[in-house]
Amino acid sequence: AGEKIMPLEGVSLRPAFKGQPLDRSEPLYVEHQNNSFAREGKWKLVGRGVAGAKGADPAKWELYDMQSDRTATYDLSKAKPGSHRFTTRHAVVPVARR
Repeated sequence: AGEKIMPLEGVSLRPAFKGQPLDRSEPLYVEHQNNSFAREGKWKLVGRGVAGAKGADPAKWELYDMQSDRTATYDLSKAKPGSHRFTTRHAVVPVARR
């Protein structure tokens, strides 16, 4: 009867396309062409040029409060470096508290 098809991991984004919240229990992680981001609650952690074999470089990560800054304009990671830590599967990155 053939091989069993394994279900895909993750959460469907379909509700978001209808303006509904996503039902997820873990942060959303994306990696594409040596760039990464993690989204959890109001926080978005963005890394440019961080997904390579060299590992995480805290200077390449940016933190945004997506509730108060929907266009990701104000990088909070530089405000008070080392005052807070945002943990992702990729790295533990020093960032600022707001």
